[in-house]
Amino acid sequence: MTKSEVLTALWTGAFFLVHLAVIARVILRPHREPASRIAWLVVIIVLPVIGILTYIFLGETNIGRRRVSRMCAVLATMPDLTKAPGMDSPTLQPKIPETYAHLFRLGHSVNGFEPVGGNCATLLADSNAAVESMVADIDAARDHVHLIFYIWLPETTDSRWLRH
Repeated sequence: MTKSEVLTALWTGAFFLVHLAVIARVILRPHREPASRIAWLVVIIVLPVIGILTYIFLGETNIGRRRVSRMCAVLATMPDLTKAPGMDSPTLQPKIPETYAHLFRLGHSVNGFEPVGGNCATLLADSNAAVESMVADIDAARDHVHLIFYIWLPETTDSRWLRH
């Protein structure tokens, strides 16, 4: 066996081990939906080099050690809500339909908070339905309304709710 053949065999073996390690990471990574795991596996197996590089740059979420330590410090100062007075009240126990349980598990894996009862949400068909719902809620308010927006863009719907 020549030196070139040995180097080729070593590089091939090293790449194979890296490929297996990335596949194991995709499979064993916590807080990832099964469909996402399968999609990443397909990409990494079909396009090994491009798939591995893409997964390294896009597949892993990393907010940095400093932010993680700041988040841990903030979370450590927060009170344990499960021990707060009245938390055992039946109205605060979440009633989650089994069809939506996976969404609440996903939410918990993202933010670390358990669902709390007494809240409700409505999924609306489109932005027009959302605007109509907000206008109805604003019209029904007795005293004042607090609105918080994450993104403010020029809208294509009417701005009835801004005129209130």
